[in-house]
Amino acid sequence: MQKAILAAGVWSVSLLPGFTVLAQTVPEGTITASNVKEKNATVTAYQLVDGTYSEEGKLTGYVLTDAANMKIADMQNPTAAEVAAIADYIEANPGKVQGKKMILQDAGTGTYRLQTEPGEYLILVTGSGEVVYNPAVVSVNVTNADQMLLENGTVDYSEWFRSGDTAYLKSSTTGLKKSVLSDGKKVSGVSAAVGETLNFVIDSMTIPSYSASYPSVTYQITDHLESGCFGEIQNLKVRVNGVETAQGADTWGIQYGPKRNSFELSFSDAFIRSHGAQTVEITYQSVLTGKAGLNFAENTNTAVLRYSSNPADAKGMKELTSTTYQYTFGLGANLDAEASKEDQVETGELNKVTRADGASSYEKVSQTYSGTGATSTMRSKYALKGAQFSLYTDAAMTQKAAQAESDANGRITFTGLKAGSYYLKETQAPAGYAANEKKFHITITPEFREDGVMSRYTVTTKEIRADGSETAAGSAIYTSVPEIQKDQSVTNTVTRTETPAEILNVPLAELPSAGGAGTLGFVLAAAGMGGGMAIWKLAGRKRMH
Repeated sequence: MQKAILAAGVWSVSLLPGFTVLAQTVPEGTITASNVKEKNATVTAYQLVDGTYSEEGKLTGYVLTDAANMKIADMQNPTAAEVAAIADYIEANPGKVQGKKMILQDAGTGTYRLQTEPGEYLILVTGSGEVVYNPAVVSVNVTNADQMLLENGTVDYSEWFRSGDTAYLKSSTTGLKKSVLSDGKKVSGVSAAVGETLNFVIDSMTIPSYSASYPSVTYQITDHLESGCFGEIQNLKVRVNGVETAQGADTWGIQYGPKRNSFELSFSDAFIRSHGAQTVEITYQSVLTGKAGLNFAENTNTAVLRYSSNPADAKGMKELTSTTYQYTFGLGANLDAEASKEDQVETGELNKVTRADGASSYEKVSQTYSGTGATSTMRSKYALKGAQFSLYTDAAMTQKAAQAESDANGRITFTGLKAGSYYLKETQAPAGYAANEKKFHITITPEFREDGVMSRYTVTTKEIRADGSETAAGSAIYTSVPEIQKDQSVTNTVTRTETPAEILNVPLAELPSAGGAGTLGFVLAAAGMGGGMAIWKLAGRKRMH
């Protein structure tokens, strides 16, 4: 379209007090905005400067479209403060200034265009998600007033925008990623032992480049470790562009929660404005406590980034959230220690028995005595209470990780374990029973989704033979269909397949008392010892075949 300019014999209008011209046509040029790649963004052009024309339709000068509310002292060199004030006015008075919506031409390059008359335009980008776009100015210039030759204008949001003496980025993107270190690698999900120190990293953050259109700016990170599951936050450090930055009135301040398991860290306004486009990394440590949930009970840590995104609304913030999931394991413990009690079921990787009859010897009972809080469990009909065990982290069995005693259901419970290999042996048999001399190799193997949530873990138990080889003794597979809730907690729907490793204790033979009928029986047996011993050995071989 072309703008109708006043020319003789058509119609007239007063453009300025005392200035009337007649209709002619004015050619239109094109303004382009590129690198606006958010699919929901809206790009709008607001005309700040319009042209004045002669009766022949030639450019004679420029005027402000609204000199009262959109002021520019030098139309050829608008300052950052002037652009900021105009953007504030437009955003604070929706609908009062009529803008023209620019048309998306190329989604891949984020290119928007608008055919429009000569003049100067303010470009505002809204609905851009986490990307902050500062106001920008672009013009369609008249390079030859006699021939009305035009020069199109382009603003590239990936480049620097200079306004007056101030230069700042027109767009900048920040992110947020919380990780926990596992063997030096940043991951979202990890297993840990109770008492282990975990190293946390919050990064992928970039301070936006804010223009003067923002009267005040906020860049704030909060972090919360799940209550009771972690100790105090220690050794917190902040690095900006890779350089450690000390806490201070002109840099950043921090406020810890009552139990020091959470914090709110805010950068000062001046620091934010002077460090646009620079990266931020926060690191700290915390210890996993004995109150941490077991197995599928995830222990969450959630970081939230809040930052200014609307120059017309100081309270207008965007938020990004990132969570890590920490797991610690238990054998003979609750499958999901944070679920409701009526839903609790104990796992059954190990069982202490007086007779090894396999799966058919198990029955369901309504409660357990292992101290794990479960309300239902499977118990062997031949369960044996009171056998003591030690669990080690090394094959030589010198580094003890935990110890336990079998309960009335034959359960042997160890909690607070990290994934990996463990070695088990019985250290003391109950009174009246012979100790089991076998040693066992137990392996806990979790599987994590990309978001850090555990979807499956397996426990395998192998008997270690005298020659060092291993043979299968038991296995358990627990598979979940996890669902993350709004508070970042996880609801697990678990299926399980278990074959407990049964550790047998044999009752000791009861010898007869001295004197009485028992003595006669002992003497008679001694008289026929040769045959008796042969029979015993034969019977023994038969039983053990």
